[in-house]
Amino acid sequence: MEDLERRIIAIENKIAVKQENDWSSWGRAAVLEMVANMKHILSELERQNKQLEALSEKISQVRTDITMLKIKSGMWGAAAGAIPALGAFIYWLVK
Repeated sequence: MEDLERRIIAIENKIAVKQENDWSSWGRAAVLEMVANMKHILSELERQNKQLEALSEKISQVRTDITMLKIKSGMWGAAAGAIPALGAFIYWLVK
């Protein structure tokens, strides 16, 4: 990204240095429009990169939450299964 920014600045500087006789006004306008488009594309890519990073963090948090829920449900399942097993064991001892 930084390399692209440097290239854009270099193009703008070259255009600013050129004399009126070197470039036609149409050519200069076309290049300036391309530079403006490149800046817009660069800013859009940076915005999307920030959104992607935020989304990645949220996905990571959801994965952590799901893992915690799996652990809790396993513990509750083990506890729920232990109650009838303990009852059956006590019944077996008394019988």
